[in-house]
Amino acid sequence: MKNIWTLTLAFCFLAFTCVQAQGDKYTYLTDKKFNSSEDLFGYTFVPGIMEIATPGQTSQGEQQEISAGSVKFGITRGNLFVKGKGIDGVHNINQINTTDYGYKMVLMNARDPKQQGHLKIIKLKSYVDALVFKASNDAKEMIFLLPEISKTLAQSEKEYFTDRNEIELEYEEDIWGMDLNPFFKVFMPKRVYQRVQKSDNVKLSFVVTETIIEKGKKNKDVVLSMNEPKKEEVAVVEEKAPEPEPVVEEVVEEEEEDEDEGFPSYFTVKKKEPVKKEVVEEVVEEAPEVIEEEEELFADTKEIEEVREERVEEEGNKKEKKKKVKVDIDYEIIIQDFVFNDDGTHEPIERRLKVKDWKLREDESGSNPYEVYQLELETNKGSAYVYLSSSKKITKVDLGEVVYLMRGN
Repeated sequence: MKNIWTLTLAFCFLAFTCVQAQGDKYTYLTDKKFNSSEDLFGYTFVPGIMEIATPGQTSQGEQQEISAGSVKFGITRGNLFVKGKGIDGVHNINQINTTDYGYKMVLMNARDPKQQGHLKIIKLKSYVDALVFKASNDAKEMIFLLPEISKTLAQSEKEYFTDRNEIELEYEEDIWGMDLNPFFKVFMPKRVYQRVQKSDNVKLSFVVTETIIEKGKKNKDVVLSMNEPKKEEVAVVEEKAPEPEPVVEEVVEEEEEDEDEGFPSYFTVKKKEPVKKEVVEEVVEEAPEVIEEEEELFADTKEIEEVREERVEEEGNKKEKKKKVKVDIDYEIIIQDFVFNDDGTHEPIERRLKVKDWKLREDESGSNPYEVYQLELETNKGSAYVYLSSSKKITKVDLGEVVYLMRGN
């Protein structure tokens, strides 16, 4: 029985340390707001300064800096996981009381119920400033302070991460084309927080892709062949218009003269008599007009034919475009994230969710002012949700297994 309990305890502690693997990074004073005891669950504190309080004395003990990650306090609904030299262990949380300074957890050692301690959580406004830990009845209180972020790093993170009051969606379609750089990842359903660093390159992109699809070459050839004869026909009329002059004069003055005189030999070979007679008759009838208004008629004819040619070409292009071009519009959510390998190294990953439809709804009776609006996006992997504040600012994105929080939550 003892062995089973030991294995269970070891497994829980290993799961806590693996999920909360944050390398050598502290959690800073202003990382997260804690407005109720519920906000503590799933969060891990990584302090930067330690001091041991001296019983019976009002003065503080000696402070010493501790390396990032050497001490951790992970809080779940039922347990407090503690990592640190001489203080490793798992404690049951019997109750959490709200106090003037913040919260106080009443603890019981999971292995020895007689050993009871506490964890005082000292708040500065909405932020946690310090943790006062007492492991057992006989242990001394140990004070752990969360470090303040430097101005340089704070400015850099402010420019990089997306704040929860930064991006507004006036209309639901405004989401497309936006990029979000979340500040926290929350693993569901146990709600375990993981602080995101700039070097993690975590990004959510709402992408619209327009793809122009052209039909096959066979259709293209058909369109071109339909347009080409029209262009040739116009060109032939334009070239032959000035040539009837000598033919008309010869026909009027000497009707019995050979009609083929003066034409190239290949014209004579391909000539058909019925067609030639029709052409001659039309030319003879229109001959007086050509002679009387030669310059004006030819000028007008050329202009008209040019306009016709342009219209034919334009109509042909329109038909070609209508028949050849198709535009496909795809909507996607692209998630750039990472996972920890067994050796603690980062492995980048990318997920793509194809969005089929989306709709925006309002919760008028919602008690949380940062979740008044919900934009639901129907994807090929289920529904994704974007939550907006009462002023329609993006506060978080819920993708089911992982919830991404913007900076300032």
